Amino acid sequence: MSIYFKRLKFGFLCRLKFGFLCRFLCRVGKSFFAHQQLKKKVQKLPVSSIPLFEVSKIIFKCKRKTFIMMTRKTALSLLMGASFLMSGTATTVMAADGAALAKDKCESCHGENGNSEKKVPSIAGFSAPYFIQTMEDYTDGERTGEKFKTEGEDETDMNAIAKALSADDLKALGDYFAAQTFVPRIQEVDAALVKKGKRIFRKCKKCHTDEGANPEDDASILSGQFMPYLETQIKQFVSKDRKSHSRKMLKKLKKLDDEDISAVVNYLASPK
Repeated sequence: MSIYFKRLKFGFLCRLKFGFLCRFLCRVGKSFFAHQQLKKKVQKLPVSSIPLFEVSKIIFKCKRKTFIMMTRKTALSLLMGASFLMSGTATTVMAADGAALAKDKCESCHGENGNSEKKVPSIAGFSAPYFIQTMEDYTDGERTGEKFKTEGEDETDMNAIAKALSADDLKALGDYFAAQTFVPRIQEVDAALVKKGKRIFRKCKKCHTDEGANPEDDASILSGQFMPYLETQIKQFVSKDRKSHSRKMLKKLKKLDDEDISAVVNYLASPK
């Protein structure tokens, strides 16, 4: 179960340094996981020159109970990461740590720089907030990873891998993969299904922007992913085996039959 910060009190906010708080709020403002009331308030704020008192007051007055829908690890990592944005040297260190962690923990399955050549998703280019939230879903059991084994290593799954990573590790990996370039897979698709899938996917564009290729919507990169993976994930959402979804998305997915799902998968896998 995710642990939520139920209230951001005025006293708590005032203990934070201005730059620290400002960058945290900017990240929350962009975040897919932020409560809508908070999100609307934060998105109206300029990036700099905000009196700390005024920022605190705005948040505190937001119905006196502002929920940030992210787990404790996510919020903590964003807060910690804000301080690194103030220092170019510290940011360089974090990037180096992320590269080393990616090579050690992720590369054998997800490929060099996060571009997979196996039947697992490519994670290069994923936004840091989405990456961190996904890993926390594995940690909390909201998402179940399949057992797998790579040459020379013991059998494991994403749940075990995620649980072994600290909040600092997740922050470093999130920043590292966000800086990589996603390379779409070249796959054979059915032209008729692509056409049908394009029509169905119009209902998804509000959240999955740029035909599912934009990492900045914090809703993953779908376009160019491995087709069996896409199909499996959609069906897991429908069956509720994967729980990290919005009610709105589930309502739409439940209307799709197997051919509709195949059409959407073919469309997402097609060259754009």
